[in-house]
Amino acid sequence: MALVLAAVFIASIFAGPGNVLHGETSAAKALSYSAQNGHALVVLGFLDGLINTLFGILIVLLVAVSGSNGILARIAYISVAAAAAIQWTHAGMLYALAELAQRGGADGGVLALFTLGSTMDESDGVVIPVAMTCAGILLLWSGRVPRILGWLAIAAATVGVVPTLVKVAGGPDMGPVSVISAWVWLLGSGIILLVKPITNPVPAVNSELAASG
Repeated sequence: MALVLAAVFIASIFAGPGNVLHGETSAAKALSYSAQNGHALVVLGFLDGLINTLFGILIVLLVAVSGSNGILARIAYISVAAAAAIQWTHAGMLYALAELAQRGGADGGVLALFTLGSTMDESDGVVIPVAMTCAGILLLWSGRVPRILGWLAIAAATVGVVPTLVKVAGGPDMGPVSVISAWVWLLGSGIILLVKPITNPVPAVNSELAASG
């Protein structure tokens, strides 16, 4: 699943509209691009929603591997559900943007949707790292997979949340940092699980209680 998600993630980079939704895009460029590249915007929205859905499935599978059903597992489930909801809402926003621009809608409406589409593209920048961190901790506690798998998830989550915090603080767009960390995590996790499959020690259903006690 991790390698499949990595492949879809890479496909979204090439099939989508590139970096147009990020950075300092002028009003004129935003209007012209939206009118001329509606299909690319719709594809981007669909792929982003698909990516977060597959991400949610991956996190559920990793939590299941850990054998946990405690509070961290529930936090992970809530976080991935939120991430999927955010990106499918974003997909609808981009579809509306493409439709309005191609039908010659008012410039103000197109610019409003373009700005909102750009903002929502990074709205999952907290819930995704939260889910990854919870899954990483549970994998470490479980002992069912190589420990590096858990540490890799925690490290990628830590690096991935930095761009969101920097942008909220008024800093530059560091989106590529989170993209690279996600690639490393997905490829690393997929390769690790292929090379060394899951072992089956003591079930970790109560691992959170054991670790805290």
